Amino acid sequence: MEVKFLPHSEIDPVQWDAFIDASPQGMIYHRYDYLTALAPEWEAIVVSSGIVWNGVMPIHRKQKWGFSYAMQPIFAQYWGICFRAFEAKISKAFEARKEVVNLILDKLPAELRLLDYHFSPKFDYLAPLDWRGYQIGLRFTLCIDVSGSLDEIWGHFADGARRDIRKAEKAGITVKETSEMEGLISQYVQARGEKLKNVKPEEYARLQEVYSKLSSSGHSLILAAYNDAEEMIGGILFFRYKEMTIYYFGGISDDYRNSGAMALIIWESIRKFHGEAKVYDFDGSMIEGIERYFRSFGAVPVPYYRVRKLRFPFSWVPSLRN
Repeated sequence: MEVKFLPHSEIDPVQWDAFIDASPQGMIYHRYDYLTALAPEWEAIVVSSGIVWNGVMPIHRKQKWGFSYAMQPIFAQYWGICFRAFEAKISKAFEARKEVVNLILDKLPAELRLLDYHFSPKFDYLAPLDWRGYQIGLRFTLCIDVSGSLDEIWGHFADGARRDIRKAEKAGITVKETSEMEGLISQYVQARGEKLKNVKPEEYARLQEVYSKLSSSGHSLILAAYNDAEEMIGGILFFRYKEMTIYYFGGISDDYRNSGAMALIIWESIRKFHGEAKVYDFDGSMIEGIERYFRSFGAVPVPYYRVRKLRFPFSWVPSLRN
């Protein structure tokens, strides 16, 4: 195998996306347009055997206070390594994965003081990272199995979730598809902005660009809730990818926080995508109250991993996110 470190301008977008789409670990956050919208100067390590790619990892290098580091951008849930689907005996397949991991780690720029990524839940070989001194932290997303009938899915909802949905319907709240991404971001910032001070306006603008690019290909859409005066009171940005519906970004007006509108959007999105999706992924959360709310829709915890390596000459690590 050979390994290359490439600026994204030297990567064929069609070849990159074809690899990501075929990779078991490939997620929508790895696709070329998504990467370019969030991290316009992204690079990648590509491991290949001839013309066949065996593994890739996007890299987003930044500097702060003289330190070089690589962190996945805000609004990218997973990055990490993506393998091709190795068609070989189990022992050979894992040996190939091990070689890909080691080649990628060896190719990382020596000046990086920090690497901090979330790996896809489908990443299945963490041992080589552990052997190389990387810290591996367990985290959870919440997912609903939506492959069954709507009656079965509804039957797994908690009583509180059902009450919220009926409450919203009784109040005359309706759910429609919209392109009002700017309005959704505004509602999100008003509701949670004080708690997310490290998210800069330009990062919300990049998320809006992601939506614009992916909506044209059918990979993203917004469902919004409206009151009986036809005013938008809340909404959720969804991604559609690999038989998954992904709840990615939501906001609700403070006046309607207890209206049941968000629960109604979730239920309507399950109904809308039923038959094309097998998994409904909430993309988190590790916050206890949010986790409890997502579980009320019949979601179960699904593990994924945070992979980090720190190389600072002192115990204090600066805050590099903002």
